[in-house]
Amino acid sequence: MVSSLMRSIEIKQLEQRIISLFDRTFNKAANVSTLDYRDELLRNTRRWFQSKTFEIQFDLLLTEIIRLALSHADANLQEAQVAASIPHISKSAADKPYPLTAEAVRLSTDLTGKVAKSIIAMLDNEEI
Repeated sequence: MVSSLMRSIEIKQLEQRIISLFDRTFNKAANVSTLDYRDELLRNTRRWFQSKTFEIQFDLLLTEIIRLALSHADANLQEAQVAASIPHISKSAADKPYPLTAEAVRLSTDLTGKVAKSIIAMLDNEEI
C-alpha cells in the first residue's frame, strides 16, 4: 500500500522545525530598541532573514525534505515493481549517498537565497 508522504511523522516534524525557525527568526527581528519601529523592524527583518545562520538552517531543512521525498519515491517505486513484477525498472540512487559537489552546494545556496529574498519581498509588500 502506498503511504502518503504528507501525512508522515517526519514531514510533520520538519514542518514544525520550519515554523519554529521562522518564528525564532522573526522574534529576533521584532526585538526593536529604538522608537523608529517601522524602519528598525524592516531593517532587522532583512538582516535576520538574510543571515548565514538562517540560510544554513533553512537549507538543511530543505535538504531533509528532498531526501525524504526521494526515499518515499523509491519506496513507492519498489512497491510498484513488486506489484507489477517488472524486474528491469531499477530504483534511484536515494539509498546511496550522493557525492557532494560544488554545483550541488551552489544550487542549494542559490535556492536558499531566493527563498529568503521571496520572504523579504512578501514582508515588504505586507503579505505576511
